[in-house]
Amino acid sequence: HNLDHTGSLVSYNFERLTIPVRIKIYAMFLLTAFIGFLVLFVYYKLYLPTQFWKKKGIPCVKPCMIFGNLAPAVFRKKTCSDIILESCKQFESHRYFGFYQFFVPALIIQDIDLIKQICVKNFDSFSDRPDFIPKSVDPFWKKTLLNREGKDWHDMRLVLSPVFTGRKMRAMFQLMYECSQKLAGHFAGEHGTITVEMRDLFTRFTNDATATCLYGIQCDSLKDRHNEFFLMGEEAFDFTGFKSIRFFGSKLSHTLVKILGIKFIDDKVKQFFERVTKESIEYRQRTGLVRPDMIQFLTEAQKGRLEYEEDDKNEHSGFAAIEESDVIRSDRTKRMPITDEDIATQVLIFFFGSYDTVSVVLCQLTYELVANANVQHKLQEEINATLKECNGKMTYDSLMKMKYLDMVVSEIMRLWPPATVLFRQCVKPFEITPALPHEKPYTIQPGDEVLIPSYAIHRNPQYYAKPEQFDPERFNDENKGNIGFCTYQPFGIGPRHCIGNKFALMEVKTGIVSLLSRFQIVPVSKTVIPFVQAKNSIPLRSANDY
Repeated sequence: HNLDHTGSLVSYNFERLTIPVRIKIYAMFLLTAFIGFLVLFVYYKLYLPTQFWKKKGIPCVKPCMIFGNLAPAVFRKKTCSDIILESCKQFESHRYFGFYQFFVPALIIQDIDLIKQICVKNFDSFSDRPDFIPKSVDPFWKKTLLNREGKDWHDMRLVLSPVFTGRKMRAMFQLMYECSQKLAGHFAGEHGTITVEMRDLFTRFTNDATATCLYGIQCDSLKDRHNEFFLMGEEAFDFTGFKSIRFFGSKLSHTLVKILGIKFIDDKVKQFFERVTKESIEYRQRTGLVRPDMIQFLTEAQKGRLEYEEDDKNEHSGFAAIEESDVIRSDRTKRMPITDEDIATQVLIFFFGSYDTVSVVLCQLTYELVANANVQHKLQEEINATLKECNGKMTYDSLMKMKYLDMVVSEIMRLWPPATVLFRQCVKPFEITPALPHEKPYTIQPGDEVLIPSYAIHRNPQYYAKPEQFDPERFNDENKGNIGFCTYQPFGIGPRHCIGNKFALMEVKTGIVSLLSRFQIVPVSKTVIPFVQAKNSIPLRSANDY
């Protein structure tokens, strides 16, 4: 009985003990498996991507897992442009070096001859731009000229190129001039010193100018401060907080972007501009209205009645202006047919490219004119003399002939280029031949990304003396011939340069001339000198407003 009892007791105790023991064994097994999976995940997904350049034997900025070289920007310690500028200084003796955009490796090219090869001579090997957003997530964004690829890009560029010639800018000038006069006239009845937040002012000007020159819509955003067109523009350019993921989401995770359904252009914004385009086209068809704006030119292109017109040899849009490349200009093949949706898509990207970019250039320009009163005074003298010759009314020809104005605008776009980095994606293998003792042959493969650090090149003392200084005299007749090809790239380089560069220059010049013809721009108590760039914004912004 004792044995039975003991045996029964032993058996009972064993059964009671084995359940938690088994649970512990299972838990330890699961924990070990999880730790093993985690180690493998960290190694293959987080660590190995940061070894790409080391394996290739290419010098690179030391990355950290997940963020690559962008951690200071993510945590708002530095701007992206300053990160790349510092990296270029670190590798100043190298023609190129490796960089990491989160998990995506990119080759930064800072040698001018290599830049020429990639962007011009071997353009067919680097004809595409990398995606911000996967095509499957945002097909509308992918249809814009900015994001089309290969032959698709070439054919659309062929259609759009005639819209942006100097002749077309001349035709649109009056529309833009009227907006600039409203800008200056808004303060006509006021006296003394008027305190103005310049970004708000210039954003409203560029909104109205692009609305009339692109869509044929009359806005007065200085009076009607909450008009729908302006609000949609503000919505489109809101990259605060989580919305900034639109810029780098695909570098972090394509899967994450797809799961979250992140689009570069919000559906509400897209639908608004599609509706505006449709209504504008239908109104013109119904009434026979003809006006020199983008919708008009593109509907002419739609009918096959728009051809590329060479500008007069004596007509110059400015030092920063770029003529269309021979790749496009000399192509006489039949233009691709375009739909109303194509028109809506392309006009939206032109609005996108002008609305914020031009207002920021104007903000930086007025800031430098305040900080450099002698430059402002000299510019005002030229403006006053030109207006006197024109009997008080600026013309397109007189605007384009103003030499000092062009010097000032050219310098502001060197110091603060609209695009701080040019992005290119390889589509054909391209071998970099060694030119320095430490180099070895390296082949850039299709799909690889290449970055051209425009901001860093513009601030390189090898190309510009005292590069941090605002000095329009760099672009006078005596000095501008010393500026080498590809060392000045505010609108990009090669066939894929900004198609709207002449439009943007005309908008900047028209806006600043109208203001300085009536006012002197002076610092106020809220003006902070020197300029401090905001670290919490991807587009260029002042940390202290304007």
